[in-house]
Amino acid sequence: MSSRIDFRVIAEESLAEYPTSNLYFLLDHGGLPGLYRQLSRSSLGWTSLFDSTREANALAVAPFLILAGSNGQLRMSRSFLEWLGENGTYSSTVIMLSSPLQIEPMTSRLTARLDVRISENMEAMLRFFDPRVLESLIEILSVEQAKEFFSPAQAWRYVDRAGRMAGVTTFFNVQENFSAPLVLSQQQEFALLGKR
Repeated sequence: MSSRIDFRVIAEESLAEYPTSNLYFLLDHGGLPGLYRQLSRSSLGWTSLFDSTREANALAVAPFLILAGSNGQLRMSRSFLEWLGENGTYSSTVIMLSSPLQIEPMTSRLTARLDVRISENMEAMLRFFDPRVLESLIEILSVEQAKEFFSPAQAWRYVDRAGRMAGVTTFFNVQENFSAPLVLSQQQEFALLGKR
């Protein structure tokens, strides 16, 4: 078991690597009790991906998108990042994204990715904001699916099951070519469920 993650260092490295992009944290409120209270005390810009969905009232388990930095400058306070290190290192709740998109279009594009169609034409919610699911998606999506799915950001970083940062560099596309819902084959569905 590794020690807790220093998200401040990783955030500053991300901002240096992508100085013209915004840095976002996508946090799973369901695995981070107290997150809403922390955000309420801060001046950070944030939104719930559930806001314009049927799950709008499920704030306690919603994924929150938080603007952590822009123009090469970190906006998150040291105390917030320390709290996140204490509570997010082993809880499978933290994803970081680097993207030129502003928070409104970023939210819209990520919200569209919540919809998935699985076998027998069933509609479901894709919990890609859970790093365990995200990690599985990276492995099971076809090259074309991955290119479209991950296109809102230049890089996706996440805390893996061992409490370490992992990630993937992706192809950012200013145009949205993703068409919801994401359609998974039965083989992809079984692979996704088997990896959880």
